[in-house]
Amino acid sequence: MTTKQIYRLSTQKLKEAGIKSSEIDARLLICHALNISPEKFIIDSEKEISFVKIRKINNLIKKRALNIPVAYLTGEKEFFGLNFRVNKNVLIPRPETEWIVEKSIKSVKPKVDKIKVLDMGTGTGNIIISLAINSDADFFACDISADALAVAKQNAKRNNIEEKIKFYESDLFSNKKLKQKFNLIIANLPYVPKKDKDKSVKFEPVNAIFANDNGSEIIKRFLKQAPNYLQSNGTILIELDPRNANELKSFAKKYFPDQKIGLEEDLAGFLRYLVVEN
Repeated sequence: MTTKQIYRLSTQKLKEAGIKSSEIDARLLICHALNISPEKFIIDSEKEISFVKIRKINNLIKKRALNIPVAYLTGEKEFFGLNFRVNKNVLIPRPETEWIVEKSIKSVKPKVDKIKVLDMGTGTGNIIISLAINSDADFFACDISADALAVAKQNAKRNNIEEKIKFYESDLFSNKKLKQKFNLIIANLPYVPKKDKDKSVKFEPVNAIFANDNGSEIIKRFLKQAPNYLQSNGTILIELDPRNANELKSFAKKYFPDQKIGLEEDLAGFLRYLVVEN
């Protein structure tokens, strides 16, 4: 069987299983199984594949048909032009989170003096690592999950940036090493309402996705604590559920009465980001 033939067969199997991204997923999984680039996939489309590789591809396709995310099957996910290791202990990085990195870079680069940046709920470390590679500051990252922190540290090492970032296990600001003032605090915390649980996210860590109070509970706790840890001229960037955007904006005003508080849209036009700044 050739690469083209196994690709067509794999795509068909995924379509029958109701996978909307069947063509893209089949190509990614075949490239992973054969350890080839997307370019090599096209060039070698008529090349015969060994039975061992065919079995490996078929096994991956069967798992994807069960809705196991491609990133968990390949063990990595691209984000902001970088590859990050992922496993069942971390939330898979989403494209919409790249806006946070872009906004952070714009916030950090104009500063003359070195500033302190905290990434709260770091997960894979995708935000803080992308930021550390593209700007200069004192970088801190924390997560409540020790398993997630282990992945983040591996990703920092993988991207040769481990010396620039201090990682801490912490429930929000509870770790004493975080009892200081930061110029920029990024919070990508669980924000999906628990009633929204479905098969599309059933393989990802529940505690990294869902929150009580219609998805707002953890972000509200963060907003209550954050004034004690933000420099007077500091900025906070939060990713949130668009359905809670206006409520959380009003909630933030209670704790940041003198700051400018705004909402920003993602590429789909949804209010996805809360910004607190002077």
